[in-house]
Amino acid sequence: MSAAPVVPPDLQVVKLAPPRASPARSARAAPPVPTAVRIAEPDPARLDALALPGGRGIAAEADGELRAARRKGGLDRAHALEDFTARYPRHPAADNALLESAEAYAAAGRNEAACALVRRTADEYPAGDAMSAALERLAACAARLGRADEERSLLRRLVDDYPGTPAAQRAGGRLGQLSARAGDASPAAAPTRSAP
Repeated sequence: MSAAPVVPPDLQVVKLAPPRASPARSARAAPPVPTAVRIAEPDPARLDALALPGGRGIAAEADGELRAARRKGGLDRAHALEDFTARYPRHPAADNALLESAEAYAAAGRNEAACALVRRTADEYPAGDAMSAALERLAACAARLGRADEERSLLRRLVDDYPGTPAAQRAGGRLGQLSARAGDASPAAAPTRSAP
């Protein structure tokens, strides 16, 4: 014995009439599709590129460039790390290099450039391992610019998306400070006055 399918009470069965086709339309055939492909000899440069051993040479070059950029200091370091990220955007450490570049700009007092690079890190590498640090720094940028709502939103996102990380713990503490400060500034917490 098979059970009848259960139909939710808010659904109804509706029967539709088959579409009427005009006589001119039903006789029309599908357009021809070209199936012949022109055969050509492959480009020798592309063949040479395919023969390279899996890009190991490029990876070694990128790693060397990253090490050299990290050895620099100040704005030279910031520029070198930013250039590395532009040159190798798919490198596994590109998100970290961009964040390190932002830190170098911040250390040099270039906060606007630092905040712009942190924003780029979050936008361009949303699944990167540097995302929690980027959110924390974005919240600090928002605080520096006086955008309390944006700061709270970023801190909440950090706590929700990266629980248990040191960045999330710091964000939770900062949220507590902001809540306490907001509680002190609320109208209910203001002292009552007996005269104007």
